[in-house]
Amino acid sequence: MLRFASGQLPVLASIRPCPLVARRATTIVPVTIAALLIGVAAVCGGVAFATVRTITFWRTFRTFGRTLGGDVESFSARLDALSRHDPPQTEALDKSLGRLRRSTAQLSILLNALARVRQQWAGLLAVYPRK
Repeated sequence: MLRFASGQLPVLASIRPCPLVARRATTIVPVTIAALLIGVAAVCGGVAFATVRTITFWRTFRTFGRTLGGDVESFSARLDALSRHDPPQTEALDKSLGRLRRSTAQLSILLNALARVRQQWAGLLAVYPRK
C-alpha cells in the first residue's frame, strides 16, 4: 500500500492498475451488453405478443358484434311483424265457447243420471251371477 506524506499528491502515471481488475472489466462489458440485448428482446417480444392478442380479440369482437347485430335486427323485425297482426276474431270464439259450455252442461246431466241408475241397479247386479 502506498503512503503519501501530507501535502503530497500521487503521480497518476506511476500507479499501475491491478491486472485482476483490468481483466474483470473486460469481461463485464460483453456480459452487460448481452443482458441488455436479452432484456430489449424480451420487451419487444412481450409487446409483439400483446399486440397479436389485442388484434385477435378485436377481430373476434367485431365478428361477434356483427352476428349479434344481425340477430337483434331479425328479432326486432319479427316483433314488428307480430305487432302488425290483427287480433283473432273473438266473436267466433265466443260462440264456440258458448256451445262448449252448453255441451258440458248436457254431459254433466247425463253423467248424473247414469250414476243414479247405477246406484239403483247396484243391489240387483250384486246378486246376478256372472260367467
